[in-house]
Amino acid sequence: MIIERNGLGKPLTNSSAGVLCAESQKWIEVAESLGQEKFAPRTKMIDEESCFPAENYQDPADAGLPALMVPMESGGSDGKAGSIGACLSPRAEGGAHH
Repeated sequence: MIIERNGLGKPLTNSSAGVLCAESQKWIEVAESLGQEKFAPRTKMIDEESCFPAENYQDPADAGLPALMVPMESGGSDGKAGSIGACLSPRAEGGAHH
């Protein structure tokens, strides 16, 4: 069994099983919630009004998702590609204009 670790030795995933750690799972749940509660309901309005979805950029920032792409030593969450990708997927599913 191989455990991926960030720079501080914190486990991120169990690579052999593809299981995300609790920290990664937390961020995925935040992203899924945004997709369901914020992005999906706006999609029709965005399409009908042909407007720029500024809220769809602000909401993830307010939820702290950009921290996934920042190293821990710089104050971020040091997310790995799998965690970041898993967080972006629900966002994309919430609507076409993100």
